[in-house]
This record gives sequence, structure tokens and C-alpha cells, in this order.
Amino acid sequence: LFLPSWIGKTDDFKLPNELSLSFHVGVTNFSGNEILVLIVVPIVLLALTAFFRVSAIGVALRATAESADRASLLGIPVRRLQSVLWGLVGVLAYVTLFLRNGVIGASITSALDSSVLLAALGAAVIGRMERLPTTVFASIGLGIVSEAVFYRWDNDAARPVVITLIIAFALIVPAGTRRLRLHL
Repeated sequence: LFLPSWIGKTDDFKLPNELSLSFHVGVTNFSGNEILVLIVVPIVLLALTAFFRVSAIGVALRATAESADRASLLGIPVRRLQSVLWGLVGVLAYVTLFLRNGVIGASITSALDSSVLLAALGAAVIGRMERLPTTVFASIGLGIVSEAVFYRWDNDAARPVVITLIIAFALIVPAGTRRLRLHL
């Protein structure tokens, strides 16, 4: 948050392009930072999938999420695993903000913008807080809708549209009945 002011920039600060690649799709130009996002995000998602399905720590974390008491009775160190999970969340948050800074830029107002949290929590609600693939596809869909509304009208119109979509999904697909499941 304070990096721009430390280096003497008071307006929005954007990291320079580290990749000298670029390509065009229609009228949209994808620069090095956007290409970096297109490369890093699938790698991180595949690494997370492998971590939670293959590694002993990932399987133990899934067991802890299912029932912390039962996992503790089976000898799984629940508190230690929660610390590992929070460390992983911190690393993912750093990677997210680093990639976002390269594409959008950094300012205190954009870092504290409620629409970022709204989209993330909305995707988690749509994924019912249990299905990572559903959450990923929901976040992509909410991002596309949010950006389409932003480019058509403005940022103030995007929040009500995203909130309406989240509420509509929660009302249309009640918990415990039908679930939107996407398997990788």
C-alpha cells in the first residue's frame, strides 16, 4: 500500500512490464503483465489442486476442514495445519496483489476497494465454501460480468449487479438441494 509513496509516486503506480511479449485479440492488447497473469494463475491453480489431492499436508487439511474434532482424535495436528494454511493464504494474497498491481496498478483506494472482497466472497458463496473448481469458475464469471458492467456504465453500477447475481444464486440454488458442481 505504501510502496508508491516510498518511491515518490503519489498517483496510481503500476509495475513495469517484465515480459517484452505482447499480442492482440481484436482491439484488445495483451502486454507482458497480462501475459504473466495468464501464465501464473493456471500454474497456481494446478499447484493448489495437486497440493490438496496428493500431499500429506493437503489431505490432512481437507480432513481438518471436514471435521476438526475427528481429525484431532485421529492424531492430526489441527492447530499446526491451520498455521500452514494461513501461511499459504498469505503467499497467495501476495501473488494476487503482485499480479493485480501489474495489470491495474496500485493505489490505496484500489487496494481497499470493497468490490475485490465482494467478488471473492461472492464466488466462495456460489462454490458453497467447499468446491474449489466451482469457486474458480464463479470468480471468472463474476469478474467478466463486473468488467462488462464497468466498461458499459461505471464501477458504481458493477457492485449492485454482482450483489444481485450472488443473491439470485443463493435464492435459486438453496443449500442442501441442488448444487452446481464442476469437476476438473
